[in-house]
Amino acid sequence: MVHLKKNLMQNDAVCFLKQQLGLKYNKRSLYEKIENFRCYADNVQHIWGSECHVPPFTCRFSHADPTVVALADEDGTVRLFDTLSDPLVRVKQWSAHSNAVFDVSWMPGERKLVTASGDQTAALWDIVNEKRITVFKGHTSSIKSLDFVRGSQHVLVTCSRDGSIMIWDTRANRRDDHNAPVNIIAKAHACPQSTTTPKQRKKTASETNRQGVTCVVSQGDNIIFSAGAVDGVVKAWDLRKTYSFVNTNPLPMCKFPYAGTGIRKHGFSNLTFDSTYSCLFANCMDDVIYMYNTANYTPQPVARFTGHQNSSFYVKSSISPNDEFFYNRVER
Repeated sequence: MVHLKKNLMQNDAVCFLKQQLGLKYNKRSLYEKIENFRCYADNVQHIWGSECHVPPFTCRFSHADPTVVALADEDGTVRLFDTLSDPLVRVKQWSAHSNAVFDVSWMPGERKLVTASGDQTAALWDIVNEKRITVFKGHTSSIKSLDFVRGSQHVLVTCSRDGSIMIWDTRANRRDDHNAPVNIIAKAHACPQSTTTPKQRKKTASETNRQGVTCVVSQGDNIIFSAGAVDGVVKAWDLRKTYSFVNTNPLPMCKFPYAGTGIRKHGFSNLTFDSTYSCLFANCMDDVIYMYNTANYTPQPVARFTGHQNSSFYVKSSISPNDEFFYNRVER
């Protein structure tokens, strides 16, 4: 859990923003809220590979079965657990990819799951019948994040280390053995070239234009947000616009510039919304979680959460359903 300063200035900022937006909020002390928060050792689930423990990379609760959580690991295995059981009961397990699974997303209202992998593909799975429905092919490097477009069971977005964001529709662009993207935002987070000589520009051009996109999340109304590994910018994109034929760096509908204090810009490891989709939390590699007001797209963060260390792009975060708790891995 993110450690906050004792004066709870960040918590006050969250409450203030919700008050301005006419949303419900509870301004109880953080320490009152977590007084009975406990983690018990007998609830720990060890993830075993073929020979040793393997690190889990992501977990998501099902929309159709709210007590079922999907957990994916470095070996490409997906496990489903029933969180109501004590101890946890693994209800299903299968090898989804030949490489690590970095993210998963449940199809809204369905017992279907999409996995994003280091093998450069994503796959849609039918959990009930235990079969793969389709594969999404188009990326040329590891897929780091994905999300269903809010309000749709068919449209989803993925982002990759290849520097692109791809939009998919399970009903369209079907090939013999896979689905192809219906829209592509290439060079989504490419940094401007800072070199001056033609020789230097030629040497760094391919690297600059292929800087990875680390996270993508849907806000709704065909709007998605993304962040990259290097440029330090959070961008919003309108999916109603066709980006596939853009030869230059694409223009987002809006962007939040790097809000850190140092000269060097830092990338982001995670983006997540609150339940109202008006507050966006961005985990930055400068050890700050920035909170943005996405109701009116204010470019500067309205709050900053500190007290943790974020030295890995594997660090993720989550918000409780009632928006009172923000969870994040803390490194010591």
